[in-house]
Amino acid sequence: MPYPRAPTVTPVLPCLLVLLASLAGCASQAPEAIRVSLPDDPTKQPVRLSTDLTARTHRWSVDGVVVGEGPRAEWVPGVRNHTAVVVLETEEPDDRHERTVVLGTGTNRPPSIDAASSADWVVPGEVLHLHAEASDLDRDPVHVSWACERAADLRPQSGDPPLEDTPLRGHDQVVRVEAELPASGPTASCGKAMDGSTWSVEGWTPGFYILVARATDGADTVTAALGLYVTQTRPSPTENWTFAGTLAVGRDLLGPAAEGNEQQYQADHAFEPPLRARQATFQVTVDEGAACVVFPDEPGPPPCVAEGRLNLRSFQGGEERVRVELLEGFNAEYELRLILVLDMDPDWLYEPVEPDEV
Repeated sequence: MPYPRAPTVTPVLPCLLVLLASLAGCASQAPEAIRVSLPDDPTKQPVRLSTDLTARTHRWSVDGVVVGEGPRAEWVPGVRNHTAVVVLETEEPDDRHERTVVLGTGTNRPPSIDAASSADWVVPGEVLHLHAEASDLDRDPVHVSWACERAADLRPQSGDPPLEDTPLRGHDQVVRVEAELPASGPTASCGKAMDGSTWSVEGWTPGFYILVARATDGADTVTAALGLYVTQTRPSPTENWTFAGTLAVGRDLLGPAAEGNEQQYQADHAFEPPLRARQATFQVTVDEGAACVVFPDEPGPPPCVAEGRLNLRSFQGGEERVRVELLEGFNAEYELRLILVLDMDPDWLYEPVEPDEV
């Protein structure tokens, strides 16, 4: 007699597991507030932002700067290493979501910049060439721009010619400032930008200006500043003096004049150059005999000679002296010609001051 077959029993636990897995696969995932897609090169390609949230409006910002509206937006960092905060604000429903995005190492290294100019003092009719060179350790692209600001009035040092307070006139063929790299528009006090790289300084008031070169890689900005003096005129770099006279007796065959003798064999001449002199060229001539020149106030004066050139150390402005000594002759008439090479450093000639101090 055959035995009855046992009923088939389906294991309950495996079936439940299969059912749960099936339900999990069919169920929709929770919406993601901020999705971020990073590019291969964030200096040129955008970071793509998107959201799964449904709302009446979407507003995206990165580090506090609005970059777009709608469910999708793009943002070009411009740098390879940076940490940014992305914010999504929605209306209906009103909500705010935030996410930190790390590019590369997360820390940007700022660029560096060096700036130079062809002069630190300009007058109408001259051209000032500016040069800036920037670099970046992260190899990020760097944008360089120029700006300027009139920082102070100029007060001339004692004895210097006064400055005019009136602006430079348009028909003065005014100074042109030419930047070798693309320049941004300068501030209003620095004139009007021309063709992107040249400034017209028509209307500039004589004074002390600060020229600023800026380099930015999109995340950080560095600057380099240059000082510039602007005046209506520039004094002549040389000044000529001529002195003449008669010396009664010199070191002739009779020997030097005895002490206390009223007869004169040397003469001092005082003069007052308006600027600091750094070099003197001199020559003395006599109708009969021989004479020489010495600068008694110079430390360690050179030997007394009839002509020569002297690098001055003591001529700092104010009254100076030059001496003529008769070496041979009697009642000799002499003429001394003196040419001073003046120090044209504007830091010495002018003092930047606040307007109410002039």
